[in-house]
This record gives sequence, structure tokens and C-alpha cells, in this order.
Amino acid sequence: MRFAVDGAKRMHRLIDAIMSYSKSARPGVVSSAVDANAVLGETLTVLAAQIAESGARITRAVLPEVRVDPAQLGQVFQNLIGNALKFSTGRIPEIAIGAVERDDQCVFSVADNGLGIDDAAQEHVFEMFRRHHPQEDIPGTGIGLATCRKIIENHDGRIWLESSVGVGTTFFFSLPKALPAGDAPVIQADPT
Repeated sequence: MRFAVDGAKRMHRLIDAIMSYSKSARPGVVSSAVDANAVLGETLTVLAAQIAESGARITRAVLPEVRVDPAQLGQVFQNLIGNALKFSTGRIPEIAIGAVERDDQCVFSVADNGLGIDDAAQEHVFEMFRRHHPQEDIPGTGIGLATCRKIIENHDGRIWLESSVGVGTTFFFSLPKALPAGDAPVIQADPT
């Protein structure tokens, strides 16, 4: 009975993750500059129970304004921070969130002291259903990073990582800088 219930729970999480991925395939609504600090603050509130349970230490820099759908940026932060918490097995998570401005882009970073990702796995980590740890060891659907990539690419950015096994991983993603008031284009969500 427990096996059937666990299977049903995994299927439910998988369906939710697939729905989230399909929504990320459509551009969000961007009407003006988005304060990434506010989005990160909301994300940390959503993850507060996990953060408290793990004893995680999170540091954050002042983040820039960018052109992005705020809900989708929140989803990216939630996936990356959630993974940093999840893949810190055996140690207290230390997560540092920052950003730098380069030309017309802002490059964000989410660094952790987790398990790290070996070189062979790094080229596949953003593919759907590519898990590198058994479900029994670390639960998940294998869709979160694919969703992050789709969201970032839909906002004219890119996502990549640097990692060392046993040391940790830093995920980077770029997004367009916010334009001065009156110059920002409006991108409407696909109504379908």
C-alpha cells in the first residue's frame, strides 16, 4: 500500500512539474522594470520552512531591475534555491545570491556549497528528466532546471553553471536590463 501511495505522490509531482514546464514555454507578461530584490524576497518567504529546517545561511546582494515576468523569475529563484537546499545533504547549506551588470544584461548567480555536479553531467543537467541521483536518495522530477532554461531563454537570456564535486555549484543566468521608463516594450502572454 505504501508503495502505491508513494507512486501516486511521485506521479502528482511529475504532472505538476510538466504543467509548470509547459507554462514556461510561453513568454510571460513584461510591462515594466521588475525589482529582482522583491521577487527574491517573496521566493525566500515561500521557501522559509525549508530554509529553517535545513539551517541554511543565505546571503544576498542588492539585485538590479530587469525585464522579466516576475512570476517566472520567482520560479527560477525557487528552483535554484530549492535545489541548493536539497543537494546539500550532510552539511548546512550556504547559499549566496548576487548579480552584476554587463552591457545590456544583468548576470545573476546562485552559489551553494552542495554536492556539486561532475563534468559529464553538466552538459545534460538542463535537459528534461535527466536525474543524476536516484529518486530514493534525493526526490525530484528532473524538470526544474529545464524549466529554468526555458524561462530564461524566453526572456532573451541564457543559463549556465560552474561546479566542483564536493565543493558546490554556481548557477548563472542573464536577463535584459530594465529600460528607462517609457522605453520598455510590452510583451503579452500567449492567450492559448
